[in-house]
Amino acid sequence: MFNLKSMVYILVILVLSIKSHAIPTPGDDGTVPPWIIIFQANTAGLVKVGKPVSINWTTANTLGCSMSSNLGSVSVSTSGSRTITPINTSLMIVTLTCVGEGGTPTSRTISFPVKAFDHPELTYLNSSPASSIITGGIITLQWDSEFASNCQLTGTHNESLPASGSMDYFAQSGLNTFHMTCSSNDGRQSNSMAEYVTGIAPSPIILGFYTSSVGSGNYHLNWRTSGAQSCFLDQTESVSTNGSRFFFGSNISRTHILRCTRNGFSETRFAVSP
Repeated sequence: MFNLKSMVYILVILVLSIKSHAIPTPGDDGTVPPWIIIFQANTAGLVKVGKPVSINWTTANTLGCSMSSNLGSVSVSTSGSRTITPINTSLMIVTLTCVGEGGTPTSRTISFPVKAFDHPELTYLNSSPASSIITGGIITLQWDSEFASNCQLTGTHNESLPASGSMDYFAQSGLNTFHMTCSSNDGRQSNSMAEYVTGIAPSPIILGFYTSSVGSGNYHLNWRTSGAQSCFLDQTESVSTNGSRFFFGSNISRTHILRCTRNGFSETRFAVSP
């Protein structure tokens, strides 16, 4: 039968199980096996000789743990972090072994390749703005690398770029993708990074631009905008962003043009006399 301690343990484990392996269950005597909840290495970018790698772990119902790797074995706390620094390019294998009640052991292993210290690496890639922009706006892409002679950009734009720098691109409608990989003169390839920026259609600037007859061929020209910063009527006349203008009638049809701008974007509408 389960005792109160076992029931509480199971409830806690259910909450933590989202990011874990299978949940161990208590035995008939109520003893709960040891459990390694999280065991992971921060291998963002490339793992290279001489470059420290952070190892993090969290366990439950453990009395003691040890960590072994290509570099040897050492006793560690039941939860925590530790930095290891590869000394050669062999596959790094790290194993965490923990012991629970009654001496029952459990283990988890992670592994990752190690590159030479001078292997090309893309160390930084960033887009500004980071997530979305009005279509037609400017996306600034910045990047940096180590031990690389050039970088290749693919996705929405495809071109060869220097090993570090900054470029501006006009945002296209929909998802703008920027995938980058760098290489050295001897052909070795770096890690890859990606940025994604969504180009969204601008909301209308001019909400209405129309004529309304007032008799005898005379008419009003009316316009209404949203957030416009400036407007020009019939190409040259600066007018208010919302307004109306009276015109005398004529036997000749006349086409009016309204152009308004907002945050660097412009919109043009046409209206014909009645």
